[in-house]
Amino acid sequence: MQGSLYKMIFSNWLGIVLMTMPIAAWSQVPQNPIGLTPASLKWNQINTHRVQVIFPAGMEKAGQRVTNIVHHLWDHNNSVGELNKKISILLHNQTTRPNGLVTPGPFRSEFYTRSPLFNCTSDWIDLVAIHEYQHVKQFANADQGITKLSRLLFGSWVWGGFAATAMPRWFWEGDATFQETYFSKSGRGRLPAFHMEYKALMNANRIPDYEKAGARSFKEFIPNWYPLGYYMTVYARKQFGDTIWSEVVSDAVRYKGLFYPFNKSLKKKSGMSTKQLFKATMQDLKLSYPEYQPQPRSTKKKILSTTPKIYTNYSNPHFVNNNSFIAIKSGFDHIPQIVGLEPEQIENRYVAMGVLPEIHQASTSFANGLVCWAENTLDPRWRYKNYSIIRVYNTQTGNRKSLTKKSKYFGPELNSDASKILTVEATELNEYSLVVLDTDSGNIIHQYPNPNNVTLLHSCWAMDGQTVYAVVQENECHYIASVDKSGNMDALSPKLPHQISHPYAHEQKIFFAAAYQETNQIYVLDIGDQSIHQVTQSKLGAFMPHVSSDGSALLYSEYTVDGYQIILAPLDSSQWIQFKPDDYHSFYYGQDLLEHSHSMLANLESTSYPIEKFRKSSKLFQFHSLLPSVDHPVYGLSLLSDNKLGTMRGEVGGIYNVNENTLSGIASFTFAGWYPEFSFTALHRNRSASAFDFSLPNDTTLRTNFYTEEWSENVGQFGVALPFRFQTGHYFHSLRLSTSVSFIQPQVGDNRTDLANNRDTFRIESSLTPAFKTLERDLLSNESFGTFDFTFSWQSLRNRARRHLNPQVGIATSASYRESLGDEAKSSYFSVRANIYLPGIKPTHSLWFQLGYRNQSILDIYRFTDRFNYTRGYGSNLSDEYSRASLNYSFPIWYPDIAIGSLAYLQRVKLNMFFDVSVLKIGFPFEIQDNLNAVGIDLGLDFRALRLLDMDLGIRYSYLLNPDYSPNGSRHQFDFLVLSISG
Repeated sequence: MQGSLYKMIFSNWLGIVLMTMPIAAWSQVPQNPIGLTPASLKWNQINTHRVQVIFPAGMEKAGQRVTNIVHHLWDHNNSVGELNKKISILLHNQTTRPNGLVTPGPFRSEFYTRSPLFNCTSDWIDLVAIHEYQHVKQFANADQGITKLSRLLFGSWVWGGFAATAMPRWFWEGDATFQETYFSKSGRGRLPAFHMEYKALMNANRIPDYEKAGARSFKEFIPNWYPLGYYMTVYARKQFGDTIWSEVVSDAVRYKGLFYPFNKSLKKKSGMSTKQLFKATMQDLKLSYPEYQPQPRSTKKKILSTTPKIYTNYSNPHFVNNNSFIAIKSGFDHIPQIVGLEPEQIENRYVAMGVLPEIHQASTSFANGLVCWAENTLDPRWRYKNYSIIRVYNTQTGNRKSLTKKSKYFGPELNSDASKILTVEATELNEYSLVVLDTDSGNIIHQYPNPNNVTLLHSCWAMDGQTVYAVVQENECHYIASVDKSGNMDALSPKLPHQISHPYAHEQKIFFAAAYQETNQIYVLDIGDQSIHQVTQSKLGAFMPHVSSDGSALLYSEYTVDGYQIILAPLDSSQWIQFKPDDYHSFYYGQDLLEHSHSMLANLESTSYPIEKFRKSSKLFQFHSLLPSVDHPVYGLSLLSDNKLGTMRGEVGGIYNVNENTLSGIASFTFAGWYPEFSFTALHRNRSASAFDFSLPNDTTLRTNFYTEEWSENVGQFGVALPFRFQTGHYFHSLRLSTSVSFIQPQVGDNRTDLANNRDTFRIESSLTPAFKTLERDLLSNESFGTFDFTFSWQSLRNRARRHLNPQVGIATSASYRESLGDEAKSSYFSVRANIYLPGIKPTHSLWFQLGYRNQSILDIYRFTDRFNYTRGYGSNLSDEYSRASLNYSFPIWYPDIAIGSLAYLQRVKLNMFFDVSVLKIGFPFEIQDNLNAVGIDLGLDFRALRLLDMDLGIRYSYLLNPDYSPNGSRHQFDFLVLSISG
């Protein structure tokens, strides 16, 4: 048994290693989503020889701006090479989440146009255009050598896969972040919050090695690849010149060196491997940042939040009274939640929160026992349409409610008696205004005009409950302004290209967080004389100030290497340091490299390009990729189609089975541009299923035949589906109803007459003949017939934290019913299954149950495709009914953070213990019922392979309690598990 186990492990792992490289080539780009935006949305376009910008009607100004930026960058940015490529850019204005992407299949970029609340002092569309267009340049200059050949042979997706395999993800994002910094006054490379995570690791002497920095960790917080890539690309430019990356990219995408071509090209051009470059970068980074020297006058402070064992954030603190506080808690083990903090580090959990915009800088407000915050919610149908609603929680009664629906409100602030809420509204056309809501009803009391439509990010009440203040972004600068009811704005602070966030007014002062220096600090603005003083002297970053009612203490969140922590400090104006705009000093890595850069945005040409309608019906069929699949003995090739708006998806392809020497073909198309989804599929496939038949040649003879039915069939199918998504707080729900009608033309072979089949002849009493006659069935023939299918699926799952193996609470269930139409192939199939999740002993543990039932008579003429989950270790078994229940307990057992050279980085080892109970029933006259029970474990491993793929693999051991049904006669069964592979 041990020898077979070792052989199984070795052969499977060797297979994984050998197939990782080809998998990497086409696993980097996920399947395109469809059903993105409402059918009622009208689209326009600007189409030039360099770019096609597609945007909703009303977004013409943004469309012109993006076109001008792309035309400028086409001529003025050759940092990764001279090649350019025209691209389609889609502006999506229905979502509340700022983001951007470039995807090769079909080659396009997508911008989500709502501005972020933090780390963006320029216009968001400007910055996202610079950043994402650098990805376009990277793809354009990846169109060389083997990577170009992959595009010519297989199309866009494999081209993107080869490009992503040739260049590590830290380079993609770091290089684009450098460009957004170079061409603007406020790219992320200039912002202290972007750098504080690595500064924290340096101060704590916890800089990871290269493998860990690239793969990240479940054990401790490792910054993502944006700052990592920014540092490494900047250091290489400083040391080896501005052309270093164009030279490296050119060789890497040509795969001059099959394995790790980027590393080999870098070594050739600079003399450094990626590991050596990382080490040198970290050394230079540590030497470059000045040693923090606090001023001699330092206020005393007290850390209020508990000291966690793992990375945990306590952010957005508020005074409840002088001795108790509330804050947002989140981390590796915790989804966002409101907690109360008491003296002696006592912590009380109030309520879990849903998806917060920019979680660590999210805004909450507290007054008179109420907490309110903004939370993202989903549109029931459209993927790229969502909302930001106001939620209110009463800490005294425990009641919570959604105050608004289908709104786009951000950063809500309660007035002193909690009767009104001041919030920023951002419409789909990027129109910003301040809105006052009634706390009880959610109705609008007053809306402040914004005639110049400057971007509004944060707001706060004055103590009188009438005057309001706002953080304004305008012309690559931030400033604080007072706003009157007519919408007039008076700037109270200087307009500087530095981040300002979370203002809080107390008496005649406004406390706020700002990036005026190399570290974010808390400042105070005197409304009377408009002087500014620095209040905190945080080593890494201070954010989100709140002042006690008597003005004696300051509460704020401070970043540490283990996450944001809550600080309580006395307010002593004698300790404050005066700040003058002319004296501001910031420092960021790469400052010397960027000191001669300029913002192109202020002086950008404003050419007016012609605008025309973009017809959603144009190019519904846009074939872009030929995607091979290899899973011996089955080999496939599919030609994929996606249109740019995500309304139509198609696939035309073939599958060849070496063992059976058979070829199957498929053509499938789904249209998701209307509320229902419509699909059409035509295919030729080969089928195989266990079958049983018997006949009565005379009154006293019964003949049985157990055999494997093999046939081929031509299928035409038309389907309609209704997909829905919902969100209630920290629970996500999805519902999908689908039905289809199929026309099937079988082509039956003669294998049922094979002498090797399991045949028996029985003598029976003539009196039993009538009963057996009722069980005789016609055999599957070449006559065509129709089928009707109906499927239902429902999920209601709680949000998961990073370390959670499963949702702590939730249910996922599905049911399928299929029936033949007519008497040519009388058959039916019904199955239902459900997963039920409950909390385990610890937050990362999971107790979960699987339930399932399948019903399909073994005497049915036609056998429907069986996708039922059978008892682990046994495999499928012929039966009329099959019932299954499973008890599972999953938990992590080790976070190794161990590198096996450059082959793999091991992040987590986990275990699932299971006990499966099943009942198999056969209902024809022999009345068979049996139990198929098993116990066992799944040993899983999360790791990053070859610096390319995140993999979840495992080994399953099952001990069969009923060996009579064992696949190979042994109670001990081993299976190799491939749970997920992603780029």
